[in-house]
Amino acid sequence: MADSGARGSAQQLRQLAGMRGLMAKPSGEIIETPITANFREGLSV
Repeated sequence: MADSGARGSAQQLRQLAGMRGLMAKPSGEIIETPITANFREGLSV
């Protein structure tokens, strides 16, 4: 994606391939357990 000329950025590629880390609930509250998976593997808490 990074070299194909697509409009994706390095940050978006990192979200696909790397660990997500801390996330927020829709209410804005931070989820204490970090997300260790990525979008390719499927996100889970």
